[in-house]
Amino acid sequence: DLESTESEFTLDENGVCIDVHPRHSGEAEQMIEYLMITANRAAAMLAKKAKLPFVYRIHESPSPDRVQTLIQLVDAVGLNSKPLKKKGKVEPADFADILGQAAGTPVQKVISHQLLRTMAKARYDVNPVGHFGLALEDYCHFTSPIRRYPDTAIHRILSAALAAKEKQDLSDRYGKFAAEAAKRSSDAEVRAMTAERSAEDCYMAEYMTRHVGEAYDGVVSGVTQHGVFVELENTVEGFVPMESFPNSDYTFDGVLSQVDSRTGNRLTIGTPLHIRVASADVASGRIDFFYAGETESK
Repeated sequence: DLESTESEFTLDENGVCIDVHPRHSGEAEQMIEYLMITANRAAAMLAKKAKLPFVYRIHESPSPDRVQTLIQLVDAVGLNSKPLKKKGKVEPADFADILGQAAGTPVQKVISHQLLRTMAKARYDVNPVGHFGLALEDYCHFTSPIRRYPDTAIHRILSAALAAKEKQDLSDRYGKFAAEAAKRSSDAEVRAMTAERSAEDCYMAEYMTRHVGEAYDGVVSGVTQHGVFVELENTVEGFVPMESFPNSDYTFDGVLSQVDSRTGNRLTIGTPLHIRVASADVASGRIDFFYAGETESK
């Protein structure tokens, strides 16, 4: 059960963002999601068994490079990375092992987020190669035909399958259709997610324009050569340039950390930081912070 932080926005009567906070799902919503997964799996299993032309939802195993980056973080926070180092591809159970080690510790959220980042991007395909994140051999998107095209395509295929007399007729009619639906749906999903994230960035920047100069506690959520990204408790993320750290000489290790050669201090994913809001640009969705000393919780 990976912890994915989604943002929820409150807009005033003029459509201006006046609040940002994490979105939490209740037990009823979680129950509905479980039932939807069960239905999606059943539809995929039926299609696979009947050898129907179909649009599966697939999620491939993470790349070795991403797993190696995860191993470095797991080692850095003091957890046992041995489950990730075995020969062959990592399994969902290996990720569950790491998440179990982190459960109830200060690094739980950081590890959960990094596990999500390590995973490959889910997509649609005509070949049922399985879903790594859900640990399922067969999966599809079947339950939302009024708002998601792959589900509509699947309903068309299954309806035709129920009425078809010859399986070959079904393959001739829907083989090319399924492949085209899978490709176009995958491409459209990427475009939609890009647009959604861009809109969320703009809303966050709009909200933070009212809080320029204010100080917050956050944690490092990303590390680059020129600075670190810091996520606040309200899910807002901003960039802290390395120049804002006084009396220091930080060097990027090329993977996960900025290391100060003078003190040995290390800034890595999950490191608490006290920041102050420097600027927020609504048009670009960019938010800049600067380092403001030790976290207030220390």
